[in-house]
Amino acid sequence: MGDALLGFLSQYELSSQPVQCLHRLAALGHSIDHVDLPRRKVAAVAVLLYADQEDELSVVLTTRAKTLRSHPGETALPGGRQDPEDASIQVTALREANEEVALPFDPERMLALATLPAFVSRNLLFVKPVVYLIDAALVALLKPNPGEVDAIFSCKLAAFLGNDKEAGDAIQLEHSHNDMIWLLDRPFRLHAFRHTSLPSAVTGLTADILIATALCAYDAKSTTFEQRPAGQPDWPEMVEAVLAGLAGAGNDQRTRMT
Repeated sequence: MGDALLGFLSQYELSSQPVQCLHRLAALGHSIDHVDLPRRKVAAVAVLLYADQEDELSVVLTTRAKTLRSHPGETALPGGRQDPEDASIQVTALREANEEVALPFDPERMLALATLPAFVSRNLLFVKPVVYLIDAALVALLKPNPGEVDAIFSCKLAAFLGNDKEAGDAIQLEHSHNDMIWLLDRPFRLHAFRHTSLPSAVTGLTADILIATALCAYDAKSTTFEQRPAGQPDWPEMVEAVLAGLAGAGNDQRTRMT
């Protein structure tokens, strides 16, 4: 991946910080989960990163259509369930991004940097985030699918680490949280990021994925806010808990997601 990233970056003039961030993400590689996941319960989301006009990493987000039955009006990363014919989770992420925001498939202007380990969604899907670096020019070409997406917008990735007192005029997202009891009857923190300029707040699983991506990219030891309450399980524990609950539901087709 190092050579591929260097070749991709040679097309652009980026400062050292975003380049270092991208190398850290690429070093993650395309992870294989420590357990087999039932294919019918696997989904992918595309974390589409690009270098914005301020030479910082921004991420493409969507506001889901209010007509959808699932999570209407909420902020999401482009994504959806894996189809049987999808050759890999990376294919799923790109296919869904094309369907939702018309992301053109242009191998010369996009690069799959990393695939993160599985997260668990509210409806107990195993969600695999695939981190892509895309040419900033592609962002201007994105168009919302009216049946699925009401708006397309971007946020700086670093904003999901919390407010930076030295950020100057940069938009500072307002962070809040709500704690609940969830899997394993243990605490779970729902994060929310808001700003008057955003068409919808960034909450829940989308917020968790972006926090994890930002922590890795910026080599941050922690966020400026408390990320988890005492007793919250980590994501591998939650994956195991959901798998245990599915164990009696029949013999699912399982796959190691690569």
